[in-house]
This record gives sequence, structure tokens and C-alpha cells, in this order.
Amino acid sequence: MILYDPQAGGKPRPLLAVDVVEGQRTKLMNIAPNRPSPNMLRAITENGFIKPEGASVSNDPVFRFGDENRRAESGMFVPIRAGRHVIAILSIQRYIRGVYS
Repeated sequence: MILYDPQAGGKPRPLLAVDVVEGQRTKLMNIAPNRPSPNMLRAITENGFIKPEGASVSNDPVFRFGDENRRAESGMFVPIRAGRHVIAILSIQRYIRGVYS
């Protein structure tokens, strides 16, 4: 979960980031990107989305975290709101294709 206020802009702030790296559940630290990812922005404008099968994922290293040797093949991105105001993005990603529908 990444805290981000699109009205204020600025740098996204990770609240909680967990990945499974080499079979171990790992809490990730210091993974804040300098800017919101294209997927974060799309989740805000479209009120959430599931990354379509085979859709491109940014190769920009600023948006990678966790097991950087693997590419997320499935993703679900949901804006978290306080009233009508977006305050965060919930990003759930898997290394397996076609997990979400």
C-alpha cells in the first residue's frame, strides 16, 4: 500500500510493502519511488483496474521492488479513498500470469 495524494502531488510514500523473495516473506524497506507509477495514476483515473494479460510493465528501475529478478505478470491496483479523495493505492501483484480476473 502506497500513500499518495494526487491533488497534492509529490513523492509517493509506502505504508506497507511485502514480497516473497527466494521463498521467504519479506517486508521491504526504503522502496519509495520518486514519482507515481503509470499503474498508480491509471488506478486513480479509472477507479481501479486489473492489469490486462500481457500488458506491458514499466522497465524503469524506480518502479521495481522486492525480487527485482522477476517480473510481475498479474496486477490489481485499487485507489483507497477518504470520502471522494484518493489517499493511497493498494497494489497487489503476482509473478504468475492470469491470476486476477
